[in-house]
Amino acid sequence: MKLLAACESGGHLTQMTYILKHLRELREDINIVLVTEDSKRTKNLKSYSLFDEVYLLETSGYKNKYLRYLHAFSPTVFIKVLRILKKERPDVIISTAGWVSIPAFILSKVVFGIPTIYIHSWSRVTKKSDSGRILYYFSDVFIVQWPQLLEKYGKKARYFGGIL
Repeated sequence: MKLLAACESGGHLTQMTYILKHLRELREDINIVLVTEDSKRTKNLKSYSLFDEVYLLETSGYKNKYLRYLHAFSPTVFIKVLRILKKERPDVIISTAGWVSIPAFILSKVVFGIPTIYIHSWSRVTKKSDSGRILYYFSDVFIVQWPQLLEKYGKKARYFGGIL
């Protein structure tokens, strides 16, 4: 089974790494491909044994989060992600949020029909996240880690307790 993990660096990547370590313990045969942003924190990820392949997307350089999200919709980013999905052909896409996940989820659903799993950040207790607002509509499974978020998101949201 091939899984493509798409998330921003920082806390989103930390959460994703935690989840994937436990998943790898359950299924050693899983092939994990990571798509994240190119940053100082992600430079050495290619040598990290958890990931079978790592793709780093060029960041916009914007500090403003809304401009970063606009960057996610740029043709350059969509083409890069399209090439990654075409090459890797994952069985499922998983995300813990961030701008990187937006083109991955949209292309996965619209072009390839790949199932998607979105895991809402554990740090979001009462409010929707920006990426969650968008990716709710492109997710097959949408997991929140706080019960009070169930009613904020709607029918598709699932709560299984804290994952992290």
